[in-house]
Amino acid sequence: MKYKFIILLVFIGFLIQSCSVQVKEKRSSTLKDAYKPETIVKNENKEKFQSKKSESNKTKNQVLITITEEDRDFVKREASALNIQIPDDRDIDYFIDYFTTTKKYFTENALKRANYFMPMVRKIFRQEGLPEELAYLAVVESGFNPFA
Repeated sequence: MKYKFIILLVFIGFLIQSCSVQVKEKRSSTLKDAYKPETIVKNENKEKFQSKKSESNKTKNQVLITITEEDRDFVKREASALNIQIPDDRDIDYFIDYFTTTKKYFTENALKRANYFMPMVRKIFRQEGLPEELAYLAVVESGFNPFA
């Protein structure tokens, strides 16, 4: 009787061990960790950048792009040729900076997913008589993440 009890305990032990769930260590995304920040600066602005370099370590994905007056004039000429009004607003500048530096990784993924979802969304908006530009709201709200 004593041996039957020991054999039964050993059998139950093997049964429990075989049914147990093994928890694996969760790893973070290697793509996000492997992303290296890059800095883009025009040659004529290198001196300004070097002085600001120590101040610009705010985020790990920050990209510093300096825009000259020549660049601004070019954008204004192109916008006027295409009848696009560009408002000069601090809020707009803030969000451009935010989505191109702090949330750069989010923005890159959202634009990749937009290639898949935008044609479908635009087609539905056309059928329902809605402005197609509303589809860009999804980029900011969820980044076209279907699980958001």
